[in-house]
Amino acid sequence: MIIPEKELNKISIRENNEGLVDISKFDNRIKTIIPEYMKDTSLKRILVRKSVAEKLKEIQNKLPKNTNLVLTSGVRPLNIQKEIFDSFYEKIKRDNPNWINEQIREETRKIVAPPDSIPPHSTGGAIDLTIYKNKKQLDMGCEIPMTINTNNSEIDKFPTNTKNITKEQRKNREFFINIM
Repeated sequence: MIIPEKELNKISIRENNEGLVDISKFDNRIKTIIPEYMKDTSLKRILVRKSVAEKLKEIQNKLPKNTNLVLTSGVRPLNIQKEIFDSFYEKIKRDNPNWINEQIREETRKIVAPPDSIPPHSTGGAIDLTIYKNKKQLDMGCEIPMTINTNNSEIDKFPTNTKNITKEQRKNREFFINIM
């Protein structure tokens, strides 16, 4: 779900001193895929708040056999957040040369939080995840993790409640939402 930027900026942030854990060590049934943008950093693992890890473990416990949560992102340093935002911003700008900066920013926000607000990934309070069944990603309409090479038709399918997906993809998303 995408929260309007003005509303997001109203949310107060306070440190809760909650520790971070490596999700793959917390529960080895929960799988991880390290995205390309993280491979050149010191973070070659996915860290999440301990309370997030505990909730993910509860969800994993509900899943049928041979079905696993797969995380592609947890804590994300601000410099990485900025690189991702800027890359998508430039892609959208190239694809829509007549758009004004506000339109480009708003469209980019549908994909990635701007680094000049406090992005949830940088607080440890956001994750990117999907579900694999029999070692294959359930078809949700778009691949996770997204990359700058993701095509526009796939970007249109990224929002949770998009209308631009098939009945099967909607069914998979509803399964995903219901177990959460």
